Amino acid sequence: MSRSDYGEITFREWHSVGVFEYGYIAVDPLDSNILYGARLTRTNQALGEVADVTPEPVRRGEYRYDRTLPVIFSPVDPKALYIRRPIPV
Repeated sequence: MSRSDYGEITFREWHSVGVFEYGYIAVDPLDSNILYGARLTRTNQALGEVADVTPEPVRRGEYRYDRTLPVIFSPVDPKALYIRRPIPV
């Protein structure tokens, strides 16, 4: 797209998916509008909501972790989301 209804490409034409540009993204296999990524955020694209769903021990600072946690859904159980285990402090 080189142009929009507003004459130029502005913030109106893009929407954040709640993850970093170089991070891992896991699309919910049961709802393609839900994305997981970054430190661990859950983005509902249909509603425009972004929520921090990082596990509590990581949020409390008991573990160190990369800026972007690798995330993947289980190929066996589509309700199971896995992240790489953070390192204890």
